[in-house]
Amino acid sequence: MLVDQGYETIQGVSCLTACMRNYLNVMNIPIDETHMMLNSVSELVYNKDLFFNQNYLEINCGSGIDYLVENCDVSYVNELYLDDNELEFIEECVEDNQFLTLLVDAKSLTYSDIFQKSIGTKHAINVIGKKNHFFFISDGFIPSRNDELFQGYISEETIIDAWKKAGKRYYLWDFSKYVPRLDDDKWKNEIKKHLELYLSGGKNGSKYYGKDAMECFFSDITQKYEKDLSMYVACLKSISYVIKVYGVYAVRKLLVQALEKYHIAEKNGRNAYIYDAAEKIKEEWDNMSLYAMYAMTNTKYEKYKMFIDKIRRLSDMEIELFHEIIKII
Repeated sequence: MLVDQGYETIQGVSCLTACMRNYLNVMNIPIDETHMMLNSVSELVYNKDLFFNQNYLEINCGSGIDYLVENCDVSYVNELYLDDNELEFIEECVEDNQFLTLLVDAKSLTYSDIFQKSIGTKHAINVIGKKNHFFFISDGFIPSRNDELFQGYISEETIIDAWKKAGKRYYLWDFSKYVPRLDDDKWKNEIKKHLELYLSGGKNGSKYYGKDAMECFFSDITQKYEKDLSMYVACLKSISYVIKVYGVYAVRKLLVQALEKYHIAEKNGRNAYIYDAAEKIKEEWDNMSLYAMYAMTNTKYEKYKMFIDKIRRLSDMEIELFHEIIKII
């Protein structure tokens, strides 16, 4: 079992990419989440039809994983398990040392209080061992104020129940044919391409992309506040949750890491002003939940406007930063 082969959970910034990253790590493959998530930066999507359903503003992490698959000859199966032998299926995967990731209902997970606040949120975990009636799991992304991880035993009943509630979707990763084809210059060009796509925006039906997604999001929450004051607190709670869970903050965090990793901008070094600006933007996105909580303390328009103005200025700062990064790559 993988738990007996030196598997040690690494902190990630998104649940699914953290799962893949942790399996890559146990295989000693030098790929991390910057290779996955930064190719999703242009995949910021705002869906007007899903407002208040929690996933109305999100980064499509899957596009970054697929890019990695296409360029490094790794692969995965993403399927629904249609049989009724859930326990046997998971046990066989664990015994065969397969790289199994389950999408589970977050609210059913008991090892972190943060999950109890979720509503219909799916969360990815790796299952890496089994002992008696307990599965050994690895969770590299618990979206608390200070990111947490979990590695330990959970009862069979809890895991199977959580998996069933989420629809029994699973991933099986295959890294046996991995080829390290992508150098730093290639990744720098990818960052530039996706920043340019973010700035170009776009729209398809009820979905808005990149810069336009953020702008439409601001416009809609302002209109909803002005039309229905009763939704005020729910809206702000939802905003802070979405930013943390659905990749918006994660991509900003990884951008700071990538600037140094690919020698684009470095702290106290090359293009330090770019690095400092990216770090400041990352910190401000991290603080958005605190700003939202402050605005929730009173439904007066002044506090709401303070929050919206702050997040709008942050978006403007980000657009300016992306233009600067594109210039120096």
